Amino acid sequence: MTAFIALFPAATVPTFSLIYLNAGVSAMVAYARGLLLLTPAWILYVMCVMLGSPRIGFPAALLLGICIYVLGLWLLLRWLQRSKHLSRVLGGGL
Repeated sequence: MTAFIALFPAATVPTFSLIYLNAGVSAMVAYARGLLLLTPAWILYVMCVMLGSPRIGFPAALLLGICIYVLGLWLLLRWLQRSKHLSRVLGGGL
């Protein structure tokens, strides 16, 4: 139940709504695509905290997870920029 509450889209509902109301459907869709790009790095972060906490302690696992998340996003953005896929993936949003 706690995981359900933590993953409830409380942040995305108002964000989607505000983007839609202020910038329209295409901007909201581009934002949603960006969120999907974040998903693999977020999964790595959660796995690092989950598996690392019993082994290296919660603070160290949390810090390592955040570092892995940021590194994963940085690598993904570099790959997308180099392969010229970034504007196509985000629908010209960047």
